[in-house]
Amino acid sequence: MVGGKRKKIWHKAGKSLKEAQKLRNELLHKLQTKTYSYSGKKTFKEFLLEKWLPDYAEVALKISTIEGYKSIISNHIIPCIGDLRMDRLSPSDIQGYIADRRRHGLSNRTILQHYRIIHQALDHAIQWELLATNPADRVRPPSFRSEKFKPVLPPIKEVIRILETLKNTIFYVPCKIAFYTGMRRGEILALKWSNVNFDEEAFIVNETIFPSENGLVRQLPKNETSIRVVAFPHSLASVLQEQKEWQNKNRLKFKEYYQENDLICCKEDGSPINPDSFSKRFGETLKRYDLPHIRFHDLRHLNVTGLIATGADLGIVQKQVGHSSLGTTLDYNHPSFHLQKKAVEALDNTLQDLR
Repeated sequence: MVGGKRKKIWHKAGKSLKEAQKLRNELLHKLQTKTYSYSGKKTFKEFLLEKWLPDYAEVALKISTIEGYKSIISNHIIPCIGDLRMDRLSPSDIQGYIADRRRHGLSNRTILQHYRIIHQALDHAIQWELLATNPADRVRPPSFRSEKFKPVLPPIKEVIRILETLKNTIFYVPCKIAFYTGMRRGEILALKWSNVNFDEEAFIVNETIFPSENGLVRQLPKNETSIRVVAFPHSLASVLQEQKEWQNKNRLKFKEYYQENDLICCKEDGSPINPDSFSKRFGETLKRYDLPHIRFHDLRHLNVTGLIATGADLGIVQKQVGHSSLGTTLDYNHPSFHLQKKAVEALDNTLQDLR
């Protein structure tokens, strides 16, 4: 039975009765031990595109994850091993794929992601009774040593200069929000006016925006802890009010062509901002104004390190920025040399007082 229907499967019996009997015994053994599988002449490419992606990935995974998987599958997996038949895909083929990607300059961390997609897809093939075993089980996955991220952040004076210079650009409000709240790029560009509580001076973060092959897509944030209430300082409230005034002027300018999306950060005509093009133009703008190069995401890191430096409770910082674990927040808890010097001077003063 295949797919709930009885299906006849033909096998070449060999050139002699002895070969035919041997094949018959092997097939009976596989049927009795439930190691027989049927995938026909379907290639790995056909399985991924026609079965695994539409029946599993597009149903169970986030759109952003699906987009990443599709890119890896179309740009790497299919060109290398996509034409191999499912029933003939071997551990050697997968090991060869890993070696080939390494020769093309991919890091072990990236190749491990590829391996996991292959392994996961083949596991589903077993569940759907298209394969009996997973050849990826007999392949040693690439390993890498994960190092704690240590962002190299610019001096705060340089950041203030950047913010002041960008004041009359589309980047100003997103940068101010990132610097004062630690929110992620996609979260900021998805913020709506309906997400703002001016009385409490807080944002309700419940969506993120990202580009896909079908245009910009809104979905739930990165993880459960990313859905949160984020406090902002009173100074940011006035920036937001100025943004409202700017949008009202643009409504009069564009009239019926203005897009009413309720977005806080948007283009002049009210349309949403593509996160990828935003980051690219952000870097280009810094260069044009001869400003220090920073990533937009660095403003989030500056917020976290700044909160910790002021003595904020680590649990509160974790909640504010939406880290999935306190361990992630702790990675930022590395005192600057200034604070180290202050600490040893305090110790010396204590010893001096005891003399």
